[in-house]
Amino acid sequence: MKHNLTLFILLKSGGPNNPSFLEWLLFCQSFQVANFVYSRWNIAYPTLQEKLDEVHQTFVQEIKDIDQKALDIFHKGGHQHTVDLLTTYSVAAGDKMHQDWINFFGYLFARFRDFIVMEKDDANKECGCKPSRFF
Repeated sequence: MKHNLTLFILLKSGGPNNPSFLEWLLFCQSFQVANFVYSRWNIAYPTLQEKLDEVHQTFVQEIKDIDQKALDIFHKGGHQHTVDLLTTYSVAAGDKMHQDWINFFGYLFARFRDFIVMEKDDANKECGCKPSRFF
């Protein structure tokens, strides 16, 4: 049934090259992490919070740097170049955020799945991990 719904949405939207379909996929993808963590909140929240802090710190530094570059260009009279710089940064930052979130979901899924938490354990020569149940 799920595949039929995806096919229906794909066909109804005009196909995968239709921007509205791609926007819909990105919108849904942004909820993957939230929906996955929700049912594992007590064990996954610290990992999520650590990632959110990392993302926030990265953006704070990047914004500080790009703002300074933009101001320098703006004061030299490069108004259009300033807009282009900020637009390029914003689009690239958004694209990177989506890709990072997809990768983070993969990490969460591998670490907190099937009521098992996978921790790193170099002493385990078979998998380098230490699985434990979390319920």
